[in-house]
Amino acid sequence: MPERENLPLELWRVVLSYLSVVDLCRCSQVCLEWRELVRSLDSTRWRELFLGTKKWRHPNWPTSTKKDPSSWKETYKIHHLTSKQWINRSIEVRCSPFFGTFRRRQERRVFHVGKGKEYVTIRSAIAVASPYDRILVHSGVYDEQHFFVLKFPIEIIGAGELGDVMIQMAIEQQSSSGRIANVVVQPGTGLLAQNSPVIIKVSV
Repeated sequence: MPERENLPLELWRVVLSYLSVVDLCRCSQVCLEWRELVRSLDSTRWRELFLGTKKWRHPNWPTSTKKDPSSWKETYKIHHLTSKQWINRSIEVRCSPFFGTFRRRQERRVFHVGKGKEYVTIRSAIAVASPYDRILVHSGVYDEQHFFVLKFPIEIIGAGELGDVMIQMAIEQQSSSGRIANVVVQPGTGLLAQNSPVIIKVSV
């Protein structure tokens, strides 16, 4: 390490603890010794940088576990790459062509889905819903492991911010006037599963 002999190791760690992510990455490319020094800041500076970052914009954040990751640096890297991919692959939709039709139906009902709500699964809410009703899905990941078919016009709307609701199942929309908004549709686990998520981003 250049000029390493002039400062003890602990002082170098203090100096590096003030650097940004970009500067830390640049330092780690200087040589193997600097790389190991930057890596040694895992439980201090990298943890601080990770927890200090604004909400990651992808479905896997925030994580539900309270256990610290094995590496804060690697976790930062994974979340950064996933968030970047999440934003780049999003589909911006101002509103569906049938939004006006739904809004004119004053008699329609609203069903709340989620933990502690009147319906735990999306499927159970659809079973009692009528055409043009709204199913409001609250924050969480919904993996109901079955093939999902929308046969009549209905709204499935994710509550909260974009990325708060993730649906893990294969969906076939047979009704052209149905509306799914503000959710991430991740392929299910069956034979119909694909590799890429469908991300629907709307302004309601």
